[in-house]
Amino acid sequence: MELFFDNLKRQEAVTLSSVRKAALASLPVDCGNAPWRYTERGKVVYETEEQLDCYLASYTRWHEGKLRKAFDMIPLGAFAGEISVIDWGCGQGLGTICLLEYLLDKRISCRIHEIVLVEPSMVAIRRARELLRLIDSHLPVRCINKRLDEVSAADILMSKRLPVFQIFSNTLDVEGIDLKHLADVFYANSTFDNYLICVCPYYQTGIRRTQAFLNYLAHPLSFEETIEQSDKQVVGYTYYINTLRLCGDNPEQIIRYQFYPAVQFRCGARLDCVEEVFRKLEDRSDDINTYFDVYALFDLGASIRDDLHPLVAVVNNILCRGLPTKSSPFVERVLGKALGCSTERSEYGALRFPGRLSADTLSVLQKIYETGCLSSNIEANQLYFTPIAVIRIQKTLIEALNSGYLSFEKEDWHILVEEKDVPCAAIALEDFRQLFDTLSGLSKEYKNIRLPRIHLEVISNKCYWKSPLHLGIASSLMATEKQREKVYDLVIHYSSEERIGEEFDFNCFKAVNNCSFAIYKASCPYADRVVYTTDRIAYDPLVVKNIQGIYTEIQETVSKLTYFLNLIFRKKAFRDGQLPILSRAMTNKSVIGLLPTGGGKSLTYQLAAMLQPGITIVIDPLTSLMKDQYDGLVNCGIDCCTFINALVQDKAAREQQMERSRFLFVFMSPERLCIKSFRERLRNMEELHVYFAYGVIDEVHCVSEWGHDFRFSYLHLGRNLYQYVLPKQTEGEENHITLFGLTATASFDVLADVERELSGNEAFPLEADAIVRYENTNRLELQYQVIPIDGSKTSSKWDVYRTKNECLAQNLKLAYERLRELEKPENVAYIKKRFIERESIMDEALLKQIRDVDLSTGIDADWLNKPDEAGAIVFCPHRQGSLGVYDTVINRGASSALAAAYGGEFVSSFVGGDVLSGQDRFIKGETSVMVATKAFGMGIDKPNVRFTVNINHSGSLEAFVQEAGRAGRDRKMAVATILYCPKEFMEQDPQTKMMVSVPVDLGVHKFFFLNNFIGGDFEKLVMHYLMTHNSMTLTGDEVVNNGHVNEKSASGFMAELLNAKIGDSLVSYISYSVLDNQEDIQWINAILLKCGFPTFKLGMTPAAKKGWNQPTVDYAEALEKAIYRMCCVGVIDDYTRDYQNEQFRVVTVRKTDEDYFLHLKAFLLRYYAADRADLEMRRARDFKGDNAMQKCLGYLTQFVYDKIATKRMRAIQDMENFCYDAIHRPNENWLEVNEHMKDYIYFYFNSKYAREGYQTENGQLYSLTDDSEHGKNSSYEILFKYLDVVSDEVVGASGSPMDNIKHLQGAVRLIRRALTDSNPALDLLSAYCLFYLGVGDNMNLRLELELSYKEGYLEFKRRTSSYKVFYEQMARYKQELQKNNAIDERESRQLDKWGLEAEVAFHVSWVDQLAQILTKE
Repeated sequence: MELFFDNLKRQEAVTLSSVRKAALASLPVDCGNAPWRYTERGKVVYETEEQLDCYLASYTRWHEGKLRKAFDMIPLGAFAGEISVIDWGCGQGLGTICLLEYLLDKRISCRIHEIVLVEPSMVAIRRARELLRLIDSHLPVRCINKRLDEVSAADILMSKRLPVFQIFSNTLDVEGIDLKHLADVFYANSTFDNYLICVCPYYQTGIRRTQAFLNYLAHPLSFEETIEQSDKQVVGYTYYINTLRLCGDNPEQIIRYQFYPAVQFRCGARLDCVEEVFRKLEDRSDDINTYFDVYALFDLGASIRDDLHPLVAVVNNILCRGLPTKSSPFVERVLGKALGCSTERSEYGALRFPGRLSADTLSVLQKIYETGCLSSNIEANQLYFTPIAVIRIQKTLIEALNSGYLSFEKEDWHILVEEKDVPCAAIALEDFRQLFDTLSGLSKEYKNIRLPRIHLEVISNKCYWKSPLHLGIASSLMATEKQREKVYDLVIHYSSEERIGEEFDFNCFKAVNNCSFAIYKASCPYADRVVYTTDRIAYDPLVVKNIQGIYTEIQETVSKLTYFLNLIFRKKAFRDGQLPILSRAMTNKSVIGLLPTGGGKSLTYQLAAMLQPGITIVIDPLTSLMKDQYDGLVNCGIDCCTFINALVQDKAAREQQMERSRFLFVFMSPERLCIKSFRERLRNMEELHVYFAYGVIDEVHCVSEWGHDFRFSYLHLGRNLYQYVLPKQTEGEENHITLFGLTATASFDVLADVERELSGNEAFPLEADAIVRYENTNRLELQYQVIPIDGSKTSSKWDVYRTKNECLAQNLKLAYERLRELEKPENVAYIKKRFIERESIMDEALLKQIRDVDLSTGIDADWLNKPDEAGAIVFCPHRQGSLGVYDTVINRGASSALAAAYGGEFVSSFVGGDVLSGQDRFIKGETSVMVATKAFGMGIDKPNVRFTVNINHSGSLEAFVQEAGRAGRDRKMAVATILYCPKEFMEQDPQTKMMVSVPVDLGVHKFFFLNNFIGGDFEKLVMHYLMTHNSMTLTGDEVVNNGHVNEKSASGFMAELLNAKIGDSLVSYISYSVLDNQEDIQWINAILLKCGFPTFKLGMTPAAKKGWNQPTVDYAEALEKAIYRMCCVGVIDDYTRDYQNEQFRVVTVRKTDEDYFLHLKAFLLRYYAADRADLEMRRARDFKGDNAMQKCLGYLTQFVYDKIATKRMRAIQDMENFCYDAIHRPNENWLEVNEHMKDYIYFYFNSKYAREGYQTENGQLYSLTDDSEHGKNSSYEILFKYLDVVSDEVVGASGSPMDNIKHLQGAVRLIRRALTDSNPALDLLSAYCLFYLGVGDNMNLRLELELSYKEGYLEFKRRTSSYKVFYEQMARYKQELQKNNAIDERESRQLDKWGLEAEVAFHVSWVDQLAQILTKE
């Protein structure tokens, strides 16, 4: 103590500020940097001076801030004259010191008659007394060195009748205080007014304990006020503050409970047969019977533990997942058998218990729902109230375990349940046992925990004592003397009706630890459901992976998880591919899972999330997808979910509910994580004891496909989830959430991009096996057709667009005719035969399953008039126009075209950003046809979609598979159609200004491509503008000075950054409001116009738009792209976006030149092998620029256009080739072409040689992905190894040379698509596959063949140190092709010709390089 007070003497006066400084000065260095780590607030009674100093250093400011707010809430007149003070759990007297300072600062004339300090810590109360003596030696201070539970009324009785100020500063929220005892004694000075000042940090359990104490007061009081702040960023701390006054001589203000006040909870359950009655009723969430009161023989409201057991938390969340939720299958079966109310059915893999109730019973159920009361109909009462009773008893069990009054440690539980009405106890306990024991058995750490053996005794009533729902347990009508004398582990009194009177009389039965409860229907509903969050659970693996990369189920574990699949989602069994994804996620390992459309992707994350005690954030690209998944959960009886997007009006309320742990699932867009206030809110939740479990990125391919194009928030998504969405922090464990990415577009290109962007700097460390693919796009039921659109009589692409629009209805009719043709037995047999051949299936059981499957749809030509039986989706590339959803002034949209043909009542429409009424109507089966943009192509689940029509081909094969996959999700025959026109028109390329021939369909996507990749020089101009000219506000590191942030205006941040010291940070606020930046935009527009680039859109007034008739781009989008580019090389460290005020907040830290180059190298290592990255870095250092920042940004921009933009264009070209090939097969009928298209898709997505770790039947490693290190490595060894895939040794017994070539071609295409560097081995393997398979008259494939050979030839020559070796290897390549019958004599001569042309190109390139060197010199 001497050191602390010596340091205090050096201060001018004893204040809270000086006390804190003295404590800091007294701490050893190891404590001073993070003193809060040594405080253990509320968990221990302090015994050392160092603990006291750590507490003062950590929390003094927070105490002061909260208490001052509380004192401000009290009327000034209350302080007049003379007062007494009781400081409960005073610690070092901070509450009293703060009150004294407050009175002094406010110049309130108030005399302190007496101060009573109550504190169990001897060292703390001594220091408190000494501090008060130093402040004012005349203060009368009385110390009560006791625990709060030990304080008597006499201890705190004052000598004079005066107003008493009772301070509870960080006291009532502490675990373990007997609040009933406190309520009985604290009003000892009742003859005058008592003011209660109750403050604590904002966190759920602390608030519940504080509220439990306030429940002992008879509200409303003459004065009471509550304020709260859960966002730490607002004032630097959180708070929950209650101030109130108890009037003197009014003992009725204190409720003197014989036992304890009731605590209210929410949960509920409903049988399927009862749900059928209420399905159409509105406002389910306020069902009165989801509220219930629980009385206990101990203070249940205060007995809330901060360290929830994870198993208990998960069981609680499962029970409370819906208000009401579905009853468990066990409860359904028991009641169905006993009451004959339902039958169990399995339809399309789902468990259902449809009702078979009489009209009288249905009528009674309706009345029960309306009144919430028991009826005279015994059957109806059991149908409605027994499931509710079951789940209420189970929830009470949870609270008994959570409070510690009931323990797992015993071998046996002796339980007595007194049922005042419906039978429920036996079902509840058996159902709970199954749930709990299955969960614990599935876990790694807790598998030895089981519920004790349950010995149940039931006291029933005259109506139900012989009910079969007692499950054979004998019940009595009255309590016996033996039961009255026996000591049970748990006693429950249950009634479905409201409690009459204030509390329950617990004198009838005895229980260990007073673990006795009485459950009643709530008389005054008020409670909120709370999701329990705590430490995550690691579960046992579900599968093992063999050396061939095949997953085998671990049956014992899978059977346990199947229990939860049945229970929560009512699914009978897992679909193929779900378990390997779940296995990683449930062992808390990040996973990127790929399942085909309709493969049950959403269920994987939803099931995993339900089994973790934490909130799951789900990132969805579209509002429609959020709504669809939200609706799907609600339909499963899970309504503890919400979505936060631009369309909802109560975003702030939903965010607050999330923060208060009211939701288990929260859906949002990636842009929300770029909002600074929201990010900080998420991060702050860990301090509120609200934790996350998973960060789900649904449709994770958007990270790749949209990230670099126009939604840069996707590229920061990994870092934002990693840093701001936090699980409970546990020492020695990975303290970040588990990443859960899901997609159906399982191409190598997507995987490579996704992995790069999500595992970058300060993001998720993804392991090599984080990607789990179920490689099957070979959907038996889904057929494809490409319809050629005749463009011979058209003179422009616009004419082609109108032609497609005009024939849309006709082709939808044709799709139906094709469906009828497909359903003919001989065609179904052909489809199944080709399906089996494609996958080389030999297993007899699987063969029988395929041959027996029924693909028939049962729809007829009048399907449009039966929207509940079948549906169609038309995908449009534009929002409006002939290829768009809606009309323009001069062109009819696709929606109007179909409405004109079929009638508007059959057609819905949707584009991104629309209200969701059209989507809802289509999903509910109120319309037959949905016309939509690609926004509708992700995740929307309507099982009976029979047709999809793409009015223009998609922008990539991945996108097409995604869109076509909306059809046939019920595993019945479906047709996906593309309307394709191969005609080409001459157009000017905006970048080269050259006239080029562009196919119509490809041109649609090229337009979007050129809008996203305008040009490297354009992007460099925008970055230069942002760094040197754009008007912005700059601050330092945002240190507040006298309540204000030091700010200055500047033109760009570059000058200020270059003048900063290394390590200094700079914060820039950059407005992207067009109206606020007119002058700056006009300046940059003049430069852009001069350079021939598109300009930025100005204001919407005619005067502002005058003169800007050329193409325009979005200002905010261009700035965000520039900001992201600068993030890649460390020029910018972080940025957020304020959508309301239209500004970016950009954080930059001054670095050395070498640091910027290191950031660039880290970026390149995501694309290149280390040696190639080093080579590229030498190029970057020689790049044009005045400093390292400019060189890095210049190189990066060129890299983006040379590599990433080229890759994007390659994806569009692949789709064009796919369609072109489909209509140029004159010798095949459409059914044969369909199978060819399915082959193309299958081998593209599912190549065995693209599979990591793949081994042939003979045990040979043949993974092109592994051998080439995802395309980074190239060698002659790789080339010749894979030329040998047609040999008998590699083919094996189940394959064929042709199949192996198709697999090889698929692997080469996948890996090449993902590359940003050339790979000559892959180029020559591509040429090999094309030679072997033949290109016929397909000009696109012929061009691809020529380019592949020449590029491979040139690049191998550049990389081979000896020309002699190079020519030998190329000769060997030709010989291998001849040996494998890939080329004939004519094609051999063609190879020689292309080789000569490549030689010429090589020497021309050499001359160009020499000229550049000589020019430099």
